[in-house]
Amino acid sequence: MGRYEPKFSGSRTGGFAQERAWPRTGASTYYGEVIPPDAIPVASENGSYEAAFLELTNPGSLSPVAGSSTVKREKVGQLEVEYAASTSTDVDDVVAYPLRW
Repeated sequence: MGRYEPKFSGSRTGGFAQERAWPRTGASTYYGEVIPPDAIPVASENGSYEAAFLELTNPGSLSPVAGSSTVKREKVGQLEVEYAASTSTDVDDVVAYPLRW
């Protein structure tokens, strides 16, 4: 299963053995328009091409940003803030990292 597949409505038309997330049965647009079970949305297809092109022309550009360039602690006058840091570089963990205010 791809990283974004859980965000798609419906299920794979060809079942779990289907190689890609599309086509899907029971899928609809954000606005409730039915997507036929044999269709692949143009936006999804174009997005895949764009992501492949970006990664090809700038390797690593689609990887999460992590590393030594993050700020751990800042102090301005009497105000000092220390940020929590995730040790994971897995994009699913980074995105799921809870924010605390």
